[in-house]
Amino acid sequence: MMINKNFKDYLFYLFRNPGFEKNHLIRIIIETIIVVAFIVYYSLNFDISRWYYLLFILFYFYEILSFYKKIKSLYFKKDIYIDYNFGKDYKLFENLCLSKRQKSEGWKVYEFSNQKNSLAMSSSEVNSMIQSKFSNILIKINQNKYKTVNKYINDHWASHSMYLQYKVLQSLMKNKEFTNDKKICLGSDLNINDNFVDIYIGSYYDSVLTNEACGSVLENIVSGEITTKLSIEAFTSNNGILELSASTCNNHIGVSTLAITKDKKMLLWTQNSRTMQNSNQITPTASGSLDLDDMYHQYETLEEIIIRGTNRELKEECQINLNNILFTKVVGFWRWLERGGKPEFSSISKINIDSSEIIPDISEVKQFRNSIYHIDITNNDKFEDEVNSLIRNPKSSLPLLMNLKIFLEYIKTVGFKEFLDI
Repeated sequence: MMINKNFKDYLFYLFRNPGFEKNHLIRIIIETIIVVAFIVYYSLNFDISRWYYLLFILFYFYEILSFYKKIKSLYFKKDIYIDYNFGKDYKLFENLCLSKRQKSEGWKVYEFSNQKNSLAMSSSEVNSMIQSKFSNILIKINQNKYKTVNKYINDHWASHSMYLQYKVLQSLMKNKEFTNDKKICLGSDLNINDNFVDIYIGSYYDSVLTNEACGSVLENIVSGEITTKLSIEAFTSNNGILELSASTCNNHIGVSTLAITKDKKMLLWTQNSRTMQNSNQITPTASGSLDLDDMYHQYETLEEIIIRGTNRELKEECQINLNNILFTKVVGFWRWLERGGKPEFSSISKINIDSSEIIPDISEVKQFRNSIYHIDITNNDKFEDEVNSLIRNPKSSLPLLMNLKIFLEYIKTVGFKEFLDI
C-alpha cells in the first residue's frame, strides 16, 4: 500500500514539472473520449468497412502503450540505482563562513567529532529569544517565495529529476515511506528583533530536489566517475551560508523534542532502517516536520504551529494520546547545513506516563532493548555523564546532538532543580 502511495505521489509530481509528457497525456484523454463516443454511437450499426474507425482505435492503443513505456522509463530505470550512487561532495561544506548579521546575532557553525561532515549552525542569542519571546512572533504567508523555489526546480529539472528518481527507487528497494506531503516552509530568517516571519506551503519532493540534493554528486559505482553535480543555491560563492530569505531551497520546517516522562526519564530511540532520515541512528523522542494540517489559520503565532506539529509527532512516535502531553516548550532553533541549511526547531516536552508504559512506533523504531534509552535526569552529574557518552557515540544523529546541546544550555539558564519542578 505504501509503495502504491509512493508511486502515485511520484507520478503526480512529475505531471506538474517540465520533464513530464503532459501533451501526450492530454492526447490520450481526448482520444479516450472519442473512443467512448464510437462505442456509444456506433455499437449498434458499426460498419466494418469504415476502416478508419479501426485504424483510430489501433492508434489509440499504440498511444497508451507508448505512454506506458515512457512512464516505465521514468519510474523503473533501475540502472540508476544499481550502477550509480548519489553521494555528497563534502568539500562544499568546508570552511563555511558567516555573514556580518549572522555573526552579530551569535551564530556559530557546529561540527561533532562522531558525526563527520554533519554540520549545523545555531545561535545562543536567538535561542534565548525563542525561550522568552517566541509567543510574540506571528506568521506571514508569502507564496511568492515558493515561486522562486519552483522556478529553480523547473530550470534544473533535467539533472535534479534523476536525484528524485534515485530516491524513489531507493524507497522501493528498502520498503521506505517516501510520500509527497504538503509541508510548511520557512521563508525568512528568525531575527532577534523581528515580530513576523514569512512562511509558505511547499511539498516534501520540493525539499528533496533542493535541501536533500544539496551538494550531491552522481557517481558510477564501478569506476567512481562523477557524471553529475547538483549545485544548490544554499551557499554563496565565497562559502557563505545564505539566509533563508535568499536561499532557493524549499526549507520545510523540521521539529523535534526530548520528552521527559512521569518517572523523570528522558526517552530516546534508535530508528530502524525503513526511515528516510537518520536510519539506524539514535534520535530524539520525536522528530519530523510540519505538515500543512499543523496550521489552522493565518493569524496564529509560529510557536503555536511548532508546538502543534511537535505534539503530533510525539503522539505518533510514542503512541500516546495528546492529553498525555502536559506541555511542550520550544527552546531552540538551528539549521542543518548538509541539508541546504534546512530550518529545525528543538523542544522539551513533559508527558504524564511512566517510561515503562511507552511503546514506540514499531514502523520507525527498533524494538531491541539496547536500542531504547531511558535516561534518568534526577541526578545532574549522572545525567551530564550520560549526555557526554551520547555525544561521543557514533550512532547519535545530528538532531539528537543539537537537541542535547540546546537542552543543556536551557537548563543552565533556568536551573536544573527549577527545571525538574516545572
